[in-house]
Amino acid sequence: MGPRRGNVLMVVAGGVAAVALLALGYFVGLKGANFNNLNLGNVPFVSSPPTPIPPQSADPTANWKTYVDSQKRFSFQYPPTMSVEENKTTHSIYRITNTDTNEKPGMPLNSYLIEINLAPADDLKTFKQRAGIVEMTGEKIAVTIKDIKIDGYPAVEVEYPKGYEQNKNYFIEGKNINVLIAGTGTNGGTYHQVLDQILGTFKFTEQNNNTPTPSQVPVLSKKLLSTVGWRIASNNTFSVKYPADIYNPQIMEKSIQLVPKTNVGNDRTKSPDFLVADNYSGGSRRGWYANTYSFYPSEVAATEVLLGNISALEVRPNSQKTIDSILVTKGNTLLGIKVQSADLQTVETMVSTIVFK
Repeated sequence: MGPRRGNVLMVVAGGVAAVALLALGYFVGLKGANFNNLNLGNVPFVSSPPTPIPPQSADPTANWKTYVDSQKRFSFQYPPTMSVEENKTTHSIYRITNTDTNEKPGMPLNSYLIEINLAPADDLKTFKQRAGIVEMTGEKIAVTIKDIKIDGYPAVEVEYPKGYEQNKNYFIEGKNINVLIAGTGTNGGTYHQVLDQILGTFKFTEQNNNTPTPSQVPVLSKKLLSTVGWRIASNNTFSVKYPADIYNPQIMEKSIQLVPKTNVGNDRTKSPDFLVADNYSGGSRRGWYANTYSFYPSEVAATEVLLGNISALEVRPNSQKTIDSILVTKGNTLLGIKVQSADLQTVETMVSTIVFK
């Protein structure tokens, strides 16, 4: 006789209940287990590949040269394709030019110039006020002015619009010296990068604590002639002594021209000309000269000289070998003396006798 249907159902139900009890006991046991003691060594895991660390960019100044000025007042680094020239007379003008002849298209770096001036006429406040003003015409260029710090010292950055030969200027107010750093070159992006990288390495040295102020920067004292027997030429603005055996003065309201007695006709090539500037309102004499005669500052060489008790600036375009002009100021009055082809020592001696009224 076959099994009864009711008994079969009871057996199945009992089996299901047993399985359920075993499962419940298993999970209760897991709940009380210490997972730290579980042996998971045989459990396979899939690990994610490590995130690659991008390589650090190389230091663009790693192979640059280091320049320390002869007075040990500051230092900076510069590319190996550039050279540094120091004015050995005043130790105040430094020119950084490119020497690489392998120019890349659009990057004519050998026409680029950075100039460092340790004796600017302005202070930080005046520099900001005059930024972007063309001295000769009074034109105001829309420059961008930023207050920054260089080597921890207050500084101003002046950026000119793209296309201007002068692209960025920096004025640093050091502890004992002010520094004007100017970059010229029309390819703004390329030049800005070079100048900014050089400035990132600019540092004042400890000797800066004992460096004289700009007004005390040593100047070249010139040897002068005797003025015994010289006469005086005078107008409403100034007077000057001259050797009467050599020159005849031509006196006008704002100028005095000394014409050699041996002069023939209207030739004035050897006639020193003393002229009061109409377009000077203070500030840099060198900047005035560059603007007046349409030079970029980088195209003019200038030397501070002492002529007797007169502080003067002798300037010449880089294209010339001889002094073109001697500049003397008193307040907002500038007297420009065109040397012409006259004897320089004679002209310097005459300049030493100038008296402003």
